[in-house]
Amino acid sequence: MELSETLTHFQIKLISDDNIKFNVSDSENYRKLTSKLKENGRSWHSYENKLNRSIKRIAKRLHHACDAKEIIRDLQERNYKAIDACVKLKWRTKES
Repeated sequence: MELSETLTHFQIKLISDDNIKFNVSDSENYRKLTSKLKENGRSWHSYENKLNRSIKRIAKRLHHACDAKEIIRDLQERNYKAIDACVKLKWRTKES
């Protein structure tokens, strides 16, 4: 399989005898790589970049008067990229 003509910026790492890890620089190269792998009937899977993906977190037992906008503002002041917050007052547990 010839990749140098297809991809412009990528890294290859041999993980084991039958596993190779590709790191591509952008989404265009990612699409080229995946289409080339499909063309050649290769099995593959991908991982999402940990630096770019959304991360969901839950903070339980906050005071009922907490405002979602204050939570977002506080997280952003601490240099977190907070997108949304929600104050959930009731939790469904396994016992209920």
